[in-house]
Amino acid sequence: MQRIYSLWSALLGIVIVATSIYGGFHYFSPIPYWDQWNGYIGFYHAIVDGDYKFFWSQHMDHRIVFPRVLFFLDIWAFGGWNIFNIVSIYFMLACIGATVWIVYRNGPAQRYSPFLIVGLIGSFLFSWIQNENLKWGFQTQFVAVYLFAVLAFAFYSKPTGSMSRVALGVLFCTMAELSMGNGIATYYAMAMQGVLLRRSWREVLTVVVAGVIANAVYLYHFVKPVMSFDPAVNLVPLERLRFFLIFIGNPLFFINNSLALAGAGGLLVFAFAAWATISLYFKKQFTPYRAFLLVGYAFIVASAIGATQGRWMLGLYAAVSSRYTFPVLLGFLLMSLLAIDLAKTKRAHVLVILVPLVLLSFLVKFQRNVNGDTEVLFQWKLAVLAQKIGLDRPKLDNLIFPPDVHYVYEREAKFAAENQIGPYSRGWLHDAGLVRFDKDFVDATRCAGFLESTHTDDTGIVASGWVVPHITTDRSLLVVMVNGDGQTVGYGVSGRSRPDVEGFIKGAPKGAGWSGFAKAGEKNLSAYALIGDRFCPLETAK
Repeated sequence: MQRIYSLWSALLGIVIVATSIYGGFHYFSPIPYWDQWNGYIGFYHAIVDGDYKFFWSQHMDHRIVFPRVLFFLDIWAFGGWNIFNIVSIYFMLACIGATVWIVYRNGPAQRYSPFLIVGLIGSFLFSWIQNENLKWGFQTQFVAVYLFAVLAFAFYSKPTGSMSRVALGVLFCTMAELSMGNGIATYYAMAMQGVLLRRSWREVLTVVVAGVIANAVYLYHFVKPVMSFDPAVNLVPLERLRFFLIFIGNPLFFINNSLALAGAGGLLVFAFAAWATISLYFKKQFTPYRAFLLVGYAFIVASAIGATQGRWMLGLYAAVSSRYTFPVLLGFLLMSLLAIDLAKTKRAHVLVILVPLVLLSFLVKFQRNVNGDTEVLFQWKLAVLAQKIGLDRPKLDNLIFPPDVHYVYEREAKFAAENQIGPYSRGWLHDAGLVRFDKDFVDATRCAGFLESTHTDDTGIVASGWVVPHITTDRSLLVVMVNGDGQTVGYGVSGRSRPDVEGFIKGAPKGAGWSGFAKAGEKNLSAYALIGDRFCPLETAK
C-alpha cells in the first residue's frame, strides 16, 4: 500500500510542480502590475532621488525591506524585467520545501519513502491555486516571510549549540519581520517552540526580549492604514470568526467554491493542531521535529489572525484570495506530516496518508488553468502603449493600477521610460513614440498582415489587424501608423490571440493579432510593422 501511495504522491508532485513552473512562464509579463508601480518602480525612483529611507517606509501595513532589496537587484542588476522577482519566488518556495525535507530527514524515527514525502511537499507548496503568488513578481514578500520563519524554527529545533541556535533563530525571525508585517510574530512563535521543548527559561526569555525590541523598532512611527469597508459585512453573523476559519481552510474552497467547506476544514485542522499541542506537551512527547511542525502552523494561524483583523471588512470572499492560499497550503503540509508522525497503527497510517493525497487529487484539477487565456496581459500592453505615446486611456490603466491615484501611475511610467527600465529599455515599448516612419526603409518581404479595422473613441482612433513576420524576431512587434501625408500618427503592438490566422498561415505566432491607437481626425491610415530596421507594410482591408 505504501508503494502505491508513494507513486501517487510522486505523480502529483511532478504534475503540480511542472505545470506550475509552466504557468509562471505562460503568464509572465514584464509590465509592472498594481502595487509594482509605486512599490517597485516608485521605490527605485525614490532611491535614485537619494531617499534611502524608502527601504524602511511602510507599504500598506508592512515594512518590506528584504523584498525591496530583491526589487532593487531586479532593476539595478537585471534591467527591471521582473524575471529575477519571479525566479526568486520559485527559488524561495524550493528552499522552503528543502528545509521541511531536511527537518523531516533528521526527525521521525519511522521512515517513509522519499517519493511520498517529497511528493507531498512539492504538491502543497507549488499548487496553482495560489497562482497570484506565482505569476506576480511583487509577491516576493509573501513567500519570503514564510521562508525565513521556517528557517528560524528549523535552526531553533536543533538540540545542541544553544547560543548558535538562538542567534540564528533570532536572525531569521528578524529577516521574516523585514519581509512582511506578520513576521513580528515569529519571535513569539519561536519562544513557544522553546516552551514546548522545555528549553531553559533564560533561553526562552532571550527570544522574547529580542522580539520585543525588534517589534518596538518596527512599530516606531508605524501608521495603521485605513481600509475601505464593505457595508454588507455588517449583515454577516460572527464575520471575523468566519473570516478566520475560512482563511485557515481556504484551499478547500477551490474544490467546489464553498466557503462553508473551507471554514469547516479550517476548524478541523485547527482543532487537530490544538489537540496535538496539548496532548504532546502534557505527555512530554514533544520532539524537535514535532515542535517545528506545530510552531510552523502556529505562526500561520497568527498570520491568519493578523489578516483577519486587517481584511475582514472586505467580506468573506477576501479570505479565499489566491495570494492568501500559500500559507495555508504550507500549514496543511505541516499538519499532514505531523499526523503521519503521530499515527500508531497500520490503519491510522493508511488514513492519515490518504487524506492529503485525496485533497491534492481534488486540487490538481486546478492545474489546468496554467494554460488559460492571456488576453488581460495584452490589455496591459495596450495600457502602457497608450500612455507612452500620449494617448492615455484611463479605462485600460485601471487594469494595472488603482484609478483613484492615476497620477502615480503616470509619474512612475514616465520615470521608467526616461530611465529605460524593463520593457521601456528595448523593443516595442521603448520604440513607441520614438520611431518615425521613413519610406526609404520599407521592406515588404519581411511580413504578411493587415490593417483590418479602425474606429474612433473618446481619445482617438483605435486600429486593429494581424501581422506574421517572415524572419525570426521578438514575439511582440511594434506597428507604426501613418496618415496620407506619410506622417507618423500612432502606434500599435502585436500579441493578441488570433486563432483564425494560425489556421490559414503555417507557422503563424499565437499572438498574431495587433491593436493600437492613433490621433483623432487622421485620414487614410496605413500601418507598417517594424521588423528589425525596416518597415513592413500591412495591407488595408477593403
